[in-house]
Amino acid sequence: MIIGIDPGLTRTGYAVLEGGKLRTVGVSATDKDTPQEQRLLEHWNFFEQLFVQVSGGAAQSELSRTAGAEDARASKRTDLSRINPATREPIHVSIERPFLTEHNPDTAFGTAQVAGLIMVLSARYAFSLHLYTPSQVKLAVTGSGAAQKAQIALAVKKILKLEASPKPADASDAVAIALTAHLSGDTSRYIQPAGLVASDKASPTQAQTLWLEAQNKAKQRSRAARKM
Repeated sequence: MIIGIDPGLTRTGYAVLEGGKLRTVGVSATDKDTPQEQRLLEHWNFFEQLFVQVSGGAAQSELSRTAGAEDARASKRTDLSRINPATREPIHVSIERPFLTEHNPDTAFGTAQVAGLIMVLSARYAFSLHLYTPSQVKLAVTGSGAAQKAQIALAVKKILKLEASPKPADASDAVAIALTAHLSGDTSRYIQPAGLVASDKASPTQAQTLWLEAQNKAKQRSRAARKM
């Protein structure tokens, strides 16, 4: 099982893949007029509940029970009850790395805070953690590290054979981030274009081959730099 996370302070997209199928997808949203610390708490509460659900926990922590359980946005969130903890696979959390430029310092700061709390929750529930840059995600699902959002959404739809691309874009991106962990081989399994999980010996797709080539080149450059 893989939980893909596209972090953001206003909207954090999430997607759960299990057995090669998309089990649930959606966003955790916060109000821009709410104090930032409260917005972070709302994201914490939501994802703690999600992590408890997928890990088969019998009870939520005191924090989840006392805060955010009756959030007004709860009715807009995807039903998590479709996830069956009894048949779950090992759990991995796949997060897109926040990136900072001179044009997005405020946005990047909030995104990094949300990514940090997801990382803490992952450690708390002993889930395997995988971090990917936006270019890595694009390369994994489309074969191009410069793909646009529309191309990513289309690739997600085709890979998982969905009737429509998940919306909003944060949700679709979360699916792509979850797929990246599969397509890169980081969870020791592949998802083929038909959306079926194959064994480690399955032939990689074109996107997987491009990913592995790029990864090997990066390792070679890193080894060469250490020898200098």
